[in-house]
Amino acid sequence: MAYYTTITKSFFCPYLKMNVWLTGKYQLSDSTQNPYEAKFKSAVCSITENSHKPIYEQTENEKYLRCPNSSCKYSDEFDRIIDLRKQGY
Repeated sequence: MAYYTTITKSFFCPYLKMNVWLTGKYQLSDSTQNPYEAKFKSAVCSITENSHKPIYEQTENEKYLRCPNSSCKYSDEFDRIIDLRKQGY
């Protein structure tokens, strides 16, 4: 069974001209040699994630915002592999 953890980072979005939150999803390692390793799987923007919810479940401050960019370049800012023993993860 795969287990995941997330890391959230704030970035300034040049399209929306505001700070947005990106959440990176990491899959924990099944390896007994390196059990503290996690590999990057995907990242999602809070604006994009909110826009996929039904209107009555969307947060009020992001309800009318839509991301014009289908692939956010800031997802590249997440480390591809992380060590969960390090501070900050």
